[in-house]
Amino acid sequence: MAKHQLKIGSESTINIERCNGRVNLQGTSKAILSYSDDDDVSVLQDGSYVNVLAEFDFKAYVPKNAPVVVQHVEDKLYAKELRSLRIDWGDYDVKVSDLQEALTIGSVSGDLEVKKAAGIFAKSIEGDTSVKFITGDIKIAKAVGDFSVRGCSGKIEVADIEGDVFLSSISGVVKLDSVDGDVVIQGALPAEKHHIIGSGDVIVYWPLDQNVQFLVTHKGDLVNQMRLPNETSNPNEFQATLGDDSCRLIIETDGDVYLRPLQTEKQKTKNIKKTKRKEDFDIDFEDLLDPEELIEKIGDGIKSMVMLQKRNKGKGLLNKIFGKAMRDVDEWAGVPQEREAKSNLKQPQSDNSEEERRIILKMLENGSITVDEATERLKRL
Repeated sequence: MAKHQLKIGSESTINIERCNGRVNLQGTSKAILSYSDDDDVSVLQDGSYVNVLAEFDFKAYVPKNAPVVVQHVEDKLYAKELRSLRIDWGDYDVKVSDLQEALTIGSVSGDLEVKKAAGIFAKSIEGDTSVKFITGDIKIAKAVGDFSVRGCSGKIEVADIEGDVFLSSISGVVKLDSVDGDVVIQGALPAEKHHIIGSGDVIVYWPLDQNVQFLVTHKGDLVNQMRLPNETSNPNEFQATLGDDSCRLIIETDGDVYLRPLQTEKQKTKNIKKTKRKEDFDIDFEDLLDPEELIEKIGDGIKSMVMLQKRNKGKGLLNKIFGKAMRDVDEWAGVPQEREAKSNLKQPQSDNSEEERRIILKMLENGSITVDEATERLKRL
């Protein structure tokens, strides 16, 4: 496979006219277009314009200051550390990171994943959309799949979303005009007017120390677990203000609305007595919201780890859960603990229980008993 280098001016535009395979573009500080081919790539330079035709895959190092235009790609498009990128259309997934300017998209039938860019402007995204750390505005006419936005500071405006929506760590204005799926908002929004219109359920996790005025119109149920002051409620309308009304969250939906308090890490530390730090556990608790979900997660984890042990993997993991760490897990999750009777509990009895626990886990590990039998015996202990 031959390697080629083409000297390009800093203001030259690189146009991927067609690629029947996958395109992978990596920005470089050199004013050179570097690529490999096997007589399947045609690169034509005409002044400040470089045109590329590829029969199969096209992988190249591109001057990071050169604008890139992609007209059509059959497979996937990867672009990293470029100045600007414009995508006209294609039947492919797009993954972009570290883009200095805004990403412009006509129509893409695959998934879109963007991490670090100055903005996103798109007409149509047929797949799922996942964006993180966008410093500018996000404006999309239509998103067919799910729509996930994290850590973005510009205005978020989408006219039509057919999938579910997840918003977290948002510091710009949110305007979603038509959402067919559910909407989840995790964390406070800035002191602006935000508007969400949809037909699915809306779940809001809001910190109790952040200002907000809820203006909710709903056709389903409303479940308010925040105990907000100044509440006014009608059969299909709800209004409440926490602090002042500098932040206004307007929700109009045909589904249910759930308002739940979001505890900060400081509040969790104050309310829950820990004997170990959360980081000491091998289980990921970030998405667990209440003890019932925690117990369900642990139950699923037992079966998964038993399958791993049958493949000679994951040894010792069961003891992590059902050993001494189990009490710490319960305390972290806020599960009430039974107080030990001082007169009845002696150290020898504690040692015997621990020995029985190890025996049960050993029997489970070698397959002498089932998961259900082990769980029942541990409960009796």
